Amino acid sequence: LFEAGGTCGGTLINAEYVLTAAHCIGTKDLSEITITAGLHSLEQNENTETTRQVRQAQQVIVHPGYNSDTSKNDLALVRLAEPVEFNENVQPACLPGPDPKPDSEVVLIGWGVTSTGGELSPVLKQTEVQVIDHCDQHWAEVDDATQLCFKDKTLTSASCQGDSGGPALQKHEGQWVVEGVTSFGHETCEIIQHGLPDVYTRVSAFLPWIHSVINQ
Repeated sequence: LFEAGGTCGGTLINAEYVLTAAHCIGTKDLSEITITAGLHSLEQNENTETTRQVRQAQQVIVHPGYNSDTSKNDLALVRLAEPVEFNENVQPACLPGPDPKPDSEVVLIGWGVTSTGGELSPVLKQTEVQVIDHCDQHWAEVDDATQLCFKDKTLTSASCQGDSGGPALQKHEGQWVVEGVTSFGHETCEIIQHGLPDVYTRVSAFLPWIHSVINQ
């Protein structure tokens, strides 16, 4: 869980860096940015949910090409002031190799609202959705080279407000890989009303930038 004047998801890619969406960075005041790893229930606290590791941000690096009007290059890295300790509750995701194949399944996770205008989910939720090919046929402004789309073809679940910055994960050879970062979708959470896929930043397209930041 990642908080910077709002609530977003994020993905640990090593002990020091969290990958999230650029539009989640609502402040330049690092003291206002808190990252909590190992969190499951929003209704508990550090004393009752002992799996939590809370960290402050030491540095925020927004992709230099981020455009808030078009949501292009919607990616940011947050460097933690103190590394997390990996254990059975806190683990990093791998950066991607080959892109996920059309119609293959990915897992979306987050605390986002479960209905339009609703409250954040009190517990971390997940759902399985499918990779949608040629997303620009659904969203004209989408660039398939740098963005990915996912959709539950049963039209029963989707990401929504509060899920931003969180991952789309796919398992490869026993390892969870972060394929996408939640960027935007239809303002109505109930996908059955519009049928549009959710749009994610394609992580594989930004590997050179990610490596240039974390290897500094």
